[in-house]
Amino acid sequence: MSEIQLPRSSQDAAALLEEGLRCRTQGRLEEALAAFTRAAQSPPWPLNAFLEAGVTAAMLDKTAAAAGWFRAGIEAWPERNEPYYFEGVLLANQNRHADAVIRFSKAMSLPPPNVDVVRALIFSLRREKRLDEAESFAKAWAETFPDDADAWAALAHILTEAGRLEDALKAARTAKAMAPSSDWSILEARALLLLGRADEAVQELAHARAQDPDNAAVYVHLANALKVTGQIDQARAALTRAVQLDPRDPDIYFSLAEITRFAPGDPILAVMDRLAAEAQHRPGGVPVKLHFALGKALDDIDEVDKAFHHFAEGNAALAGRTSYNESATLAMFERMQALFSTEAIAELSKGGSPSRLPIFIVGLPRSGTTLVEQILASHPDVKAAGEILFLPRAADAALGLSTSTMGATEGLDAAAMAKIATAYLARLQPMAGGKARVTDKLPANAMLAGAIHCALPHARIIHCRRDLMDVGLSCFMTLFGERMPFTTDLAVLGRYLRAHESLMTHWRAVLPPEAMLEVAYEAVVEDLESQARRILLACGLPWDDRCLNFHRTSRPVNTASLAQVREPLYGRSVGRWRRYENFLKPLRQALGTA
Repeated sequence: MSEIQLPRSSQDAAALLEEGLRCRTQGRLEEALAAFTRAAQSPPWPLNAFLEAGVTAAMLDKTAAAAGWFRAGIEAWPERNEPYYFEGVLLANQNRHADAVIRFSKAMSLPPPNVDVVRALIFSLRREKRLDEAESFAKAWAETFPDDADAWAALAHILTEAGRLEDALKAARTAKAMAPSSDWSILEARALLLLGRADEAVQELAHARAQDPDNAAVYVHLANALKVTGQIDQARAALTRAVQLDPRDPDIYFSLAEITRFAPGDPILAVMDRLAAEAQHRPGGVPVKLHFALGKALDDIDEVDKAFHHFAEGNAALAGRTSYNESATLAMFERMQALFSTEAIAELSKGGSPSRLPIFIVGLPRSGTTLVEQILASHPDVKAAGEILFLPRAADAALGLSTSTMGATEGLDAAAMAKIATAYLARLQPMAGGKARVTDKLPANAMLAGAIHCALPHARIIHCRRDLMDVGLSCFMTLFGERMPFTTDLAVLGRYLRAHESLMTHWRAVLPPEAMLEVAYEAVVEDLESQARRILLACGLPWDDRCLNFHRTSRPVNTASLAQVREPLYGRSVGRWRRYENFLKPLRQALGTA
């Protein structure tokens, strides 16, 4: 190999930088990296050469080399923010967001001013769930540059994730007023959907479509809003148009798979297969959503081996970028049993509210909670609130006690239960709209069943049960994102299911018999009417035939079961795990049934 002739002047270095950028634009990444390397070795060793070399190395998936270039830039220019920023971006792309926050924070303290640093810092703080810090930076950004729509949009994202949806909606609308954009319409519609105002979300996205008719993302979000309102055919049409506009976007195929029952030979399946084959050879591999879309499609046509392969690969990729503290989660199940003994419940419930308004529908994910809520929502005296976070937040505010944190529980007394009830009802009652009962269908409220009874002893809890193997498989085949990290590994999932079952056994032992009704998914499938009558009787509601035609009830449904509850009841999901039995040994072993 001949020696590389190093350039002799900064003018040569500038020429090499230009050559590197040209090569990179043309996709000749190795040549670009070579040019940037030579430029970096040229007096006066321009900072841009180090940064561009690092960026190009990262594009070639040479992560260690990229990190080396950025660290070299930091050592040579410790007073500049750019190398810290670029190293932070590299770390963020590896999902090392805690480390990225350190780099971005350092970059924030150095010149020159750079709004990209603020944006990147906020993103990594959001990924770390450090929402209070992210909000502080976003507010400072918006105060410093009050006419910057991006700042208000960043704030809207944070407030949405924090559950402060009315504030998020205001921030999104502020961004849109400053700089009308379909991106801000999407952000506004997201807040509207989470607020239960799905029809308004559809209208906003339909307007965005009219203004930006060639934006595939608008059609995807419009389809998601249409799905929530039960307009499945219209949603499918919107996604078909999105495919035409952007045939390589995995989000489109994932959304389409949710509402499509594929048949052998479906051309969409062939397109997804081709996209997955191409993505295998690129950095990052096959997108998670494409894995889950393919898994769903292949399950529909009974290609079980291939389907499970895609679900397993998708879950493995998702697990690699999420964190899950299993020991803390399992300890929380045990902690609840210790806190809420029979004696403790008798004492704590003395502070409870006399309200009969709430009906809590709890259980494991994919256990039939949406089905039970849809049955109840079909009753004229019931308002369905869906998956709301009012109770965990009320409990957390009163005690530091929620579904996700152990918290300090020294204040666990009747007064605290009264405080929880007051805070909870203050948010629930405006949703009732004159109805006698309101359903709260947050499955994870099962963790707080003891607190529910103590705070609201006249409320009803409906515990939805389903065969644990079917639940486990369905959870593994459902993309929950980062909300339920225990679902990405079959053994971890099995241990979670066992802990949940142990807790529910405890609640059955310590709660009064009338406080919690057990409803088995399999029993509802076998005899809908008898189970619907049980549910209504337990909730103090008169019989109504409309509960048998739940699939005709028009209301927003924003869960993984949104398509299923628009159909008449079917039994094909009962015993479904047996089709995948050969792959489920880790789940069976963790459940103790192998």
